[in-house]
Amino acid sequence: MDTNDATQQPDVIVRGRHLELGEFWVEHVREKTVALARFGLGISRFDVEVTREANPRQASQAWQVEVAAITRGTPIRAKGAGEKAEIAFERARETLEHQLRRAAKRGRWSRHGSGATAKVARLLRG
Repeated sequence: MDTNDATQQPDVIVRGRHLELGEFWVEHVREKTVALARFGLGISRFDVEVTREANPRQASQAWQVEVAAITRGTPIRAKGAGEKAEIAFERARETLEHQLRRAAKRGRWSRHGSGATAKVARLLRG
């Protein structure tokens, strides 16, 4: 059995703080979150936490969703809020996707195209 990180799908843990989440919605969150593993940062687990604010004055930000990607290095977190749980989750997912994209890009070194690395190597050799 191959234990390569690229072939293993990360675990997704969906929790509701003091509320019950529907199974259909939890499966939807799992599908959308596992798709973020494509950035290949060695993500072992996603933690999704959903909370709801009971204060009617906070209706526009009633639902809060926090998504954390547990990687080999520092965990990457994103938060989203909205009047519905779906909106809050999409905002958090988009933010996390942006952060994962930046973290994956940070590993590559490029300066003005693919030929730049060869040019720098020639200059360093003398």
